[in-house]
Amino acid sequence: MILRMIIMSISLSIDAFGIGISYQLKGIYLSMRARVFIGIISAGVMAFSIAAGQEMLEFFPNNVSEKIGTAILILAGGIFIRNAIFGSGENSCDLDKSKDINFLEAFLLGIALSADCLSIGIAAATFPISTIGMPICVGIMQCIFLWMGKAFVEKKCLRKEINEKMCGILAGCILIVIGLFR
Repeated sequence: MILRMIIMSISLSIDAFGIGISYQLKGIYLSMRARVFIGIISAGVMAFSIAAGQEMLEFFPNNVSEKIGTAILILAGGIFIRNAIFGSGENSCDLDKSKDINFLEAFLLGIALSADCLSIGIAAATFPISTIGMPICVGIMQCIFLWMGKAFVEKKCLRKEINEKMCGILAGCILIVIGLFR
């Protein structure tokens, strides 16, 4: 249960790693306070979606609920991959072009990064998973992966070829594998 929770949290946070890389390469500063705020938003969205998923899945027998959860994971993984490949390119939440993410911009970035949590949280509701632990794990992973993207660029451990597209494809593949081997 814990391993599945960690793997799902990592797959939801890989895009945060891409954002951390992208922002650092663009010279956009993402403070610790902004990263923590983004993590809190992601945790809240995950908690809400798990609760909503548990409520929705009460209407279905367990075997149907499990199949729905598996289908959502595989579909979400496919959507991650499609969006990564055919997406409109990198977007920035630095609306005022100040090169510093303020409270409102961190809120918007948090919502964008946690949008994936909605579908995955509903799918996670079909697993024997901690309804408290999963949101906390997602929030922590979002903070860590945002920082890691920044740190890797600062330490020149990554080349510019590593981008949000590659992170999106990897996240999608992880979700599909979780769904298939569930």
